[in-house]
Amino acid sequence: MYGYNQPQMQDFDHQGSSQLQMPQANKPQQANILISPPPAQSSYEDQVNYYQQEACRLYIANVVLTNQVKELLQEKNDLLQKYQKLEKRQLDTQQSLAEEKKKRHRRAAHEIERHYKCPQETCQKSYGSEGSLAQHIKLKHPDFFQIISANISQTLQAMRVDQPLDSKAEYTDYDEEDESDTSSKGKQKQKDSKEK
Repeated sequence: MYGYNQPQMQDFDHQGSSQLQMPQANKPQQANILISPPPAQSSYEDQVNYYQQEACRLYIANVVLTNQVKELLQEKNDLLQKYQKLEKRQLDTQQSLAEEKKKRHRRAAHEIERHYKCPQETCQKSYGSEGSLAQHIKLKHPDFFQIISANISQTLQAMRVDQPLDSKAEYTDYDEEDESDTSSKGKQKQKDSKEK
Protein backbone atom coordinates (compact mmCIF):
# COMPACT_ATOMS: atom_id res chain seq x y z
CA MET A 1 0.00 0.00 0.00
CA TYR A 2 2.77 2.47 0.91
CA GLY A 3 5.46 0.76 -1.12
CA TYR A 4 6.56 -1.45 1.77
CA ASN A 5 6.77 -5.17 1.54
CA GLN A 6 4.50 -6.89 3.93
CA PRO A 7 6.49 -8.55 6.74
CA GLN A 8 6.81 -12.24 6.40
CA MET A 9 5.39 -14.27 9.21
CA GLN A 10 7.76 -17.16 8.56
CA ASP A 11 10.46 -15.56 10.79
CA PHE A 12 8.44 -16.33 13.90
CA ASP A 13 7.93 -19.73 15.41
CA HIS A 14 4.52 -21.08 16.33
CA GLN A 15 4.87 -20.48 20.09
CA GLY A 16 4.58 -16.73 19.52
CA SER A 17 8.15 -15.55 20.08
CA SER A 18 10.90 -14.50 17.72
CA GLN A 19 14.27 -16.14 17.17
CA LEU A 20 16.01 -13.13 18.82
CA GLN A 21 15.71 -14.52 22.35
CA MET A 22 18.59 -13.97 24.74
CA PRO A 23 20.33 -16.89 26.46
CA GLN A 24 18.60 -18.13 29.60
CA ALA A 25 21.70 -17.68 31.82
CA ASN A 26 21.65 -13.89 31.46
CA LYS A 27 17.88 -13.56 31.82
CA PRO A 28 17.76 -12.31 35.48
CA GLN A 29 19.95 -9.28 34.69
CA GLN A 30 18.25 -8.26 31.45
CA ALA A 31 14.97 -6.64 30.58
CA ASN A 32 12.39 -8.63 28.67
CA ILE A 33 13.55 -8.21 25.05
CA LEU A 34 11.49 -10.92 23.38
CA ILE A 35 9.78 -9.99 20.16
CA SER A 36 6.33 -11.42 19.83
CA PRO A 37 4.53 -11.55 16.47
CA PRO A 38 1.63 -9.21 15.74
CA PRO A 39 -1.84 -10.61 15.84
CA ALA A 40 -2.34 -12.98 12.90
CA GLN A 41 -5.55 -11.44 11.64
CA SER A 42 -4.39 -7.80 11.68
CA SER A 43 -4.20 -5.28 8.87
CA TYR A 44 -1.02 -3.87 7.40
CA GLU A 45 -1.46 -0.64 9.38
CA ASP A 46 -1.77 -2.58 12.63
CA GLN A 47 1.37 -4.55 11.85
CA VAL A 48 3.37 -1.36 11.03
CA ASN A 49 2.16 0.22 14.26
CA TYR A 50 3.07 -2.92 16.18
CA TYR A 51 6.62 -3.02 14.76
CA GLN A 52 7.13 0.67 15.51
CA GLN A 53 6.17 0.00 19.12
CA GLU A 54 8.53 -2.98 19.21
CA ALA A 55 11.35 -0.82 17.78
CA CYS A 56 10.75 1.81 20.47
CA ARG A 57 10.69 -0.84 23.19
CA LEU A 58 13.95 -2.38 21.91
CA TYR A 59 15.58 1.06 21.68
CA ILE A 60 14.69 1.79 25.30
CA ALA A 61 15.96 -1.63 26.36
CA ASN A 62 19.21 -0.91 24.48
CA VAL A 63 19.63 2.42 26.29
CA VAL A 64 19.00 0.75 29.66
CA LEU A 65 21.52 -2.00 28.95
CA THR A 66 24.09 0.54 27.70
CA ASN A 67 23.74 2.49 30.95
CA GLN A 68 24.16 -0.70 32.97
CA VAL A 69 27.35 -1.52 31.05
CA LYS A 70 28.69 2.00 31.70
CA GLU A 71 27.96 1.64 35.43
CA LEU A 72 29.69 -1.73 35.55
CA LEU A 73 32.73 -0.32 33.74
CA GLN A 74 32.89 2.55 36.23
CA GLU A 75 32.70 0.10 39.15
CA LYS A 76 35.43 -1.99 37.53
CA ASN A 77 37.69 1.06 37.17
CA ASP A 78 37.05 2.09 40.79
CA LEU A 79 37.93 -1.40 41.99
CA LEU A 80 41.08 -1.41 39.85
CA GLN A 81 42.21 1.90 41.37
CA LYS A 82 41.57 0.61 44.90
CA TYR A 83 43.48 -2.57 44.12
CA GLN A 84 46.44 -0.60 42.76
CA LYS A 85 46.48 1.58 45.89
CA LEU A 86 46.49 -1.51 48.09
CA GLU A 87 49.35 -3.03 46.07
CA LYS A 88 51.33 0.20 46.36
CA ARG A 89 50.79 0.34 50.13
CA GLN A 90 51.85 -3.28 50.47
CA LEU A 91 54.98 -2.64 48.40
CA ASP A 92 55.82 0.46 50.46
CA THR A 93 55.37 -1.54 53.67
CA GLN A 94 57.66 -4.30 52.40
CA GLN A 95 60.30 -1.76 51.38
CA SER A 96 60.19 -0.01 54.74
CA LEU A 97 60.53 -3.35 56.54
CA ALA A 98 63.48 -4.25 54.32
CA GLU A 99 65.13 -0.90 55.08
CA GLU A 100 64.68 -1.46 58.81
CA LYS A 101 66.39 -4.83 58.50
CA LYS A 102 69.24 -3.22 56.55
CA LYS A 103 70.20 -0.92 59.42
CA ARG A 104 73.85 -1.32 60.18
CA HIS A 105 74.77 -3.14 63.31
CA ARG A 106 77.47 -1.16 65.08
CA ARG A 107 80.09 -3.25 66.74
CA ALA A 108 81.04 -2.57 70.33
CA ALA A 109 84.49 -1.10 70.91
CA HIS A 110 85.90 -4.37 72.28
CA GLU A 111 84.69 -6.29 69.16
CA ILE A 112 86.66 -4.15 66.69
CA GLU A 113 89.94 -5.57 65.43
CA ARG A 114 92.30 -2.63 65.28
CA HIS A 115 94.70 -3.17 62.38
CA TYR A 116 95.32 0.48 61.45
CA LYS A 117 97.79 2.24 63.77
CA CYS A 118 98.49 5.95 63.81
CA PRO A 119 101.86 6.63 62.09
CA GLN A 120 102.80 9.35 64.59
CA GLU A 121 105.41 8.06 67.03
CA THR A 122 103.90 9.85 70.02
CA CYS A 123 100.35 8.61 69.31
CA GLN A 124 99.48 5.04 70.30
CA LYS A 125 95.98 4.98 68.79
CA SER A 126 94.80 2.18 66.50
CA TYR A 127 91.61 1.84 64.46
CA GLY A 128 89.46 -0.80 62.79
CA SER A 129 89.22 0.90 59.41
CA GLU A 130 91.33 3.03 57.16
CA GLY A 131 88.65 5.73 57.11
CA SER A 132 88.66 5.99 60.90
CA LEU A 133 92.45 6.34 60.90
CA ALA A 134 92.29 9.03 58.20
CA GLN A 135 89.72 10.94 60.23
CA HIS A 136 91.90 10.66 63.35
CA ILE A 137 94.94 11.99 61.49
CA LYS A 138 92.93 14.84 59.99
CA LEU A 139 91.50 15.92 63.36
CA LYS A 140 94.31 15.14 65.82
CA HIS A 141 97.42 15.63 63.66
CA PRO A 142 96.57 18.43 61.18
CA ASP A 143 100.25 19.21 60.41
CA PHE A 144 100.94 15.60 59.47
CA PHE A 145 97.70 15.49 57.47
CA GLN A 146 98.83 18.49 55.38
CA ILE A 147 102.16 16.77 54.62
CA ILE A 148 100.39 13.58 53.57
CA SER A 149 97.89 15.54 51.45
CA ALA A 150 100.72 17.39 49.70
CA ASN A 151 102.53 14.10 49.02
CA ILE A 152 99.37 12.53 47.64
CA SER A 153 98.77 15.48 45.33
CA GLN A 154 102.41 15.24 44.12
CA THR A 155 101.93 11.54 43.52
CA LEU A 156 98.78 12.13 41.52
CA GLN A 157 100.46 14.84 39.46
CA ALA A 158 103.41 12.56 38.81
CA MET A 159 101.08 9.81 37.67
CA ARG A 160 99.37 12.19 35.26
CA VAL A 161 102.61 13.57 33.81
CA ASP A 162 104.56 10.29 34.23
CA GLN A 163 107.25 11.99 36.28
CA PRO A 164 109.22 10.03 38.88
CA LEU A 165 108.47 10.70 42.52
CA ASP A 166 110.93 12.89 44.45
CA SER A 167 110.33 11.58 47.91
CA LYS A 168 109.71 7.83 47.84
CA ALA A 169 111.67 7.44 51.07
CA GLU A 170 108.88 9.12 53.07
CA TYR A 171 106.45 6.33 52.12
CA THR A 172 108.78 3.38 52.62
CA ASP A 173 108.79 3.77 56.41
CA TYR A 174 105.00 3.42 56.56
CA ASP A 175 104.95 0.60 54.05
CA GLU A 176 107.52 -1.35 56.09
CA GLU A 177 105.47 -0.87 59.27
CA ASP A 178 102.32 -2.08 57.52
CA GLU A 179 104.14 -5.11 56.09
CA SER A 180 105.62 -6.05 59.46
CA ASP A 181 102.22 -5.68 61.14
CA THR A 182 100.43 -7.79 58.53
CA SER A 183 103.14 -10.45 58.37
CA SER A 184 103.24 -10.86 62.17
CA LYS A 185 99.44 -11.06 62.27
CA GLY A 186 99.42 -13.59 59.44
CA LYS A 187 101.94 -15.76 61.31
CA GLN A 188 99.88 -15.49 64.49
CA LYS A 189 96.72 -16.58 62.64
CA GLN A 190 98.59 -19.57 61.21
CA LYS A 191 99.70 -20.58 64.72
CA ASP A 192 96.14 -20.21 66.04
CA SER A 193 94.71 -22.37 63.26
CA LYS A 194 97.37 -25.09 63.84
CA GLU A 195 96.60 -25.17 67.57
CA LYS A 196 92.93 -25.81 66.89
